Amino acid sequence: MNFLSRKIYLYNVTMGLYMLDWWERCLFSILFLQLF
Repeated sequence: MNFLSRKIYLYNVTMGLYMLDWWERCLFSILFLQLF
């Protein structure tokens, strides 16, 4: 597991995104990036 995939994994686990589908995760990430 390289550095980037580890960061993405930690991000998904922290936000609870691992329970979502891939498209829900993408949608949430886009909204999250627009807010900050």
